[in-house]
Amino acid sequence: MQTNKSKKGIYITIVCVLVLIVGLWIWKDTQLRSLKGDNDKQIIEMEKQYTQQMLNVQSENLRSIIKPLVWAVRAEMLKNNWDDINIFINELVKDKGFQFIFVADDKNRIISSTNKKWEGKTWEDSGIPLDLVGDSTMIKTVDNNNFFASAPVMGLNKRMGSVVISFSSTTPDFK
Repeated sequence: MQTNKSKKGIYITIVCVLVLIVGLWIWKDTQLRSLKGDNDKQIIEMEKQYTQQMLNVQSENLRSIIKPLVWAVRAEMLKNNWDDINIFINELVKDKGFQFIFVADDKNRIISSTNKKWEGKTWEDSGIPLDLVGDSTMIKTVDNNNFFASAPVMGLNKRMGSVVISFSSTTPDFK
């Protein structure tokens, strides 16, 4: 009888140890899954922050590019030198990310464009929103990856026209 009790005790101890091991395994597995979920959330949030920072940097770079372009266009507009304006915009649009560039006069008629079909037509015909017309540089984000930038070409006492740039962002794809 003594051996039966000791065998029962050993079996109970083994079952308790197995239950304890299985319980620990389940607990640690749950913790690991929770950590993986938290890690995935952090990765997604960091990707969003990085993408937003890249878009902000590219927007500021576009703002920095459009200023000297406007100065050059203004100088050539005052001289009625459209050939040099065409050279400026055609060279710039060759750089990565630029979709098109056009120069419109004070009546919003496109006088020079990298898309030659638009020349002589109105700004509205290009499909670019007219809310970009103004007396200050504006950058508008379209569908998170594309920008429209517009800057006025100012004469001595009035707006002579506008320069419009369409730029496609180069944010990384994390997938």
